[in-house]
Amino acid sequence: MASIRSKRSGRDPWGYFPGLQRLGEDMVSLYGAAAPEEPTESLSVCDWTPSVDVLQSDTEYTIAVELPGTTKEDVRVQLVDGVLTIEGERKQQAKEERSRYVRVECAYGYFLRKFVLPVDARRDGISAAHSDGILRVTIPREAAEASGDRSIAVT
Repeated sequence: MASIRSKRSGRDPWGYFPGLQRLGEDMVSLYGAAAPEEPTESLSVCDWTPSVDVLQSDTEYTIAVELPGTTKEDVRVQLVDGVLTIEGERKQQAKEERSRYVRVECAYGYFLRKFVLPVDARRDGISAAHSDGILRVTIPREAAEASGDRSIAVT
Protein backbone atom coordinates (compact mmCIF):
# COMPACT_ATOMS: atom_id res chain seq x y z
CA MET A 1 0.00 0.00 0.00
CA ALA A 2 1.38 3.42 -0.88
CA SER A 3 2.45 5.57 2.01
CA ILE A 4 0.26 8.61 2.60
CA ARG A 5 1.82 11.68 4.18
CA SER A 6 -0.06 14.28 6.18
CA LYS A 7 0.05 17.72 4.54
CA ARG A 8 0.55 19.40 7.92
CA SER A 9 3.15 17.29 9.69
CA GLY A 10 4.67 15.30 6.82
CA ARG A 11 4.21 12.15 8.93
CA ASP A 12 2.58 8.95 7.82
CA PRO A 13 -0.88 9.00 9.49
CA TRP A 14 -1.06 5.19 9.35
CA GLY A 15 2.01 5.03 11.61
CA TYR A 16 -0.24 5.69 14.58
CA PHE A 17 -2.57 2.82 13.68
CA PRO A 18 -0.54 -0.11 12.30
CA GLY A 19 -3.42 -2.53 12.81
CA LEU A 20 -5.74 -0.32 10.78
CA GLN A 21 -3.25 -0.12 7.92
CA ARG A 22 -2.98 -3.92 7.85
CA LEU A 23 -6.78 -4.19 7.86
CA GLY A 24 -6.91 -1.82 4.88
CA GLU A 25 -4.33 -3.89 3.00
CA ASP A 26 -6.27 -7.07 3.76
CA MET A 27 -9.51 -5.48 2.49
CA VAL A 28 -7.81 -4.44 -0.76
CA SER A 29 -6.37 -7.92 -1.26
CA LEU A 30 -9.76 -9.54 -0.62
CA TYR A 31 -12.06 -7.15 -2.44
CA GLY A 32 -9.78 -5.24 -4.78
CA ALA A 33 -8.91 -1.58 -4.89
CA ALA A 34 -11.45 1.19 -5.22
CA ALA A 35 -13.20 1.49 -8.56
CA PRO A 36 -11.10 3.05 -11.31
CA GLU A 37 -11.95 6.60 -12.36
CA GLU A 38 -13.02 5.35 -15.79
CA PRO A 39 -15.26 2.29 -15.63
CA THR A 40 -13.31 -0.12 -17.84
CA GLU A 41 -14.15 -3.23 -15.88
CA SER A 42 -16.82 -4.42 -13.49
CA LEU A 43 -16.92 -7.12 -10.89
CA SER A 44 -20.17 -8.82 -9.98
CA VAL A 45 -21.31 -10.80 -6.99
CA CYS A 46 -20.10 -14.30 -7.75
CA ASP A 47 -18.89 -17.37 -5.96
CA TRP A 48 -15.31 -16.42 -6.83
CA THR A 49 -13.37 -14.04 -9.06
CA PRO A 50 -10.52 -15.35 -11.22
CA SER A 51 -7.29 -13.35 -11.46
CA VAL A 52 -6.73 -11.50 -14.74
CA ASP A 53 -3.75 -9.96 -16.54
CA VAL A 54 -4.41 -7.51 -19.38
CA LEU A 55 -1.53 -6.98 -21.80
CA GLN A 56 -1.28 -4.36 -24.53
CA SER A 57 1.00 -4.47 -27.56
CA ASP A 58 1.09 -2.35 -30.71
CA THR A 59 -1.20 -4.79 -32.51
CA GLU A 60 -3.46 -6.36 -29.86
CA TYR A 61 -4.78 -6.61 -26.33
CA THR A 62 -4.55 -9.94 -24.52
CA ILE A 63 -6.64 -10.83 -21.49
CA ALA A 64 -5.21 -13.82 -19.61
CA VAL A 65 -7.61 -15.31 -17.06
CA GLU A 66 -6.46 -17.88 -14.50
CA LEU A 67 -9.02 -20.69 -14.55
CA PRO A 68 -7.39 -23.79 -13.05
CA GLY A 69 -9.60 -26.82 -12.91
CA THR A 70 -11.83 -25.70 -15.79
CA THR A 71 -12.26 -26.84 -19.37
CA LYS A 72 -13.26 -24.80 -22.40
CA GLU A 73 -16.79 -26.16 -22.00
CA ASP A 74 -16.99 -24.50 -18.55
CA VAL A 75 -16.31 -21.00 -19.95
CA ARG A 76 -18.34 -18.58 -22.10
CA VAL A 77 -16.93 -15.45 -23.78
CA GLN A 78 -19.35 -12.93 -25.24
CA LEU A 79 -19.18 -9.41 -26.72
CA VAL A 80 -22.30 -7.24 -26.38
CA ASP A 81 -22.36 -3.46 -26.95
CA GLY A 82 -18.59 -3.14 -26.58
CA VAL A 83 -18.49 -5.08 -23.29
CA LEU A 84 -16.52 -8.33 -23.23
CA THR A 85 -18.02 -10.81 -20.75
CA ILE A 86 -16.15 -13.85 -19.48
CA GLU A 87 -18.23 -16.18 -17.34
CA GLY A 88 -18.48 -19.77 -16.33
CA GLU A 89 -18.28 -22.21 -13.50
CA ARG A 90 -15.57 -24.18 -11.77
CA LYS A 91 -17.08 -27.34 -10.33
CA GLN A 92 -15.84 -28.93 -7.13
CA GLN A 93 -14.50 -32.43 -7.55
CA ALA A 94 -16.53 -35.12 -5.83
CA LYS A 95 -14.90 -36.30 -2.63
CA GLU A 96 -14.61 -39.92 -1.65
CA GLU A 97 -17.34 -41.33 0.55
CA ARG A 98 -15.02 -42.07 3.50
CA SER A 99 -13.05 -38.83 3.43
CA ARG A 100 -13.62 -35.36 4.81
CA TYR A 101 -12.00 -32.02 4.13
CA VAL A 102 -9.52 -30.82 6.72
CA ARG A 103 -8.95 -27.52 4.91
CA VAL A 104 -10.56 -25.95 1.83
CA GLU A 105 -8.81 -23.01 0.15
CA CYS A 106 -9.85 -23.48 -3.46
CA ALA A 107 -12.82 -21.48 -4.70
CA TYR A 108 -15.57 -23.11 -6.72
CA GLY A 109 -18.77 -22.04 -8.38
CA TYR A 110 -19.93 -19.31 -10.74
CA PHE A 111 -17.60 -16.52 -11.92
CA LEU A 112 -18.10 -13.44 -14.09
CA ARG A 113 -15.74 -10.71 -15.34
CA LYS A 114 -16.71 -7.84 -17.67
CA PHE A 115 -14.41 -5.48 -19.57
CA VAL A 116 -15.34 -2.39 -21.58
CA LEU A 117 -13.27 -2.54 -24.75
CA PRO A 118 -11.08 0.48 -25.54
CA VAL A 119 -11.89 2.67 -28.53
CA ASP A 120 -9.07 1.22 -30.65
CA ALA A 121 -10.13 -2.41 -30.10
CA ARG A 122 -11.41 -4.11 -33.25
CA ARG A 123 -14.66 -5.94 -32.57
CA ASP A 124 -14.05 -8.41 -35.40
CA GLY A 125 -11.23 -10.90 -35.07
CA ILE A 126 -11.52 -11.46 -31.32
CA SER A 127 -10.38 -14.97 -30.41
CA ALA A 128 -10.23 -17.06 -27.24
CA ALA A 129 -8.17 -20.15 -26.38
CA HIS A 130 -8.21 -22.25 -23.18
CA SER A 131 -5.06 -24.19 -22.35
CA ASP A 132 -3.37 -25.38 -19.14
CA GLY A 133 -5.86 -23.55 -16.90
CA ILE A 134 -5.41 -20.20 -18.65
CA LEU A 135 -8.01 -18.56 -20.89
CA ARG A 136 -6.42 -16.12 -23.36
CA VAL A 137 -8.69 -13.68 -25.14
CA THR A 138 -6.94 -11.80 -27.95
CA ILE A 139 -8.43 -8.53 -29.22
CA PRO A 140 -6.86 -6.95 -32.33
CA ARG A 141 -6.17 -3.19 -32.24
CA GLU A 142 -6.74 -0.61 -34.97
CA ALA A 143 -3.63 1.05 -36.33
CA ALA A 144 -2.92 4.43 -34.71
CA GLU A 145 -3.78 6.24 -37.97
CA ALA A 146 -7.16 4.54 -38.18
CA SER A 147 -8.13 5.63 -34.68
CA GLY A 148 -7.30 9.27 -35.46
CA ASP A 149 -4.26 9.45 -33.16
CA ARG A 150 -1.47 11.69 -34.36
CA SER A 151 1.04 14.26 -33.21
CA ILE A 152 -0.02 17.88 -33.54
CA ALA A 153 2.65 20.55 -33.96
CA VAL A 154 2.43 23.51 -31.62
CA THR A 155 3.12 26.83 -33.32
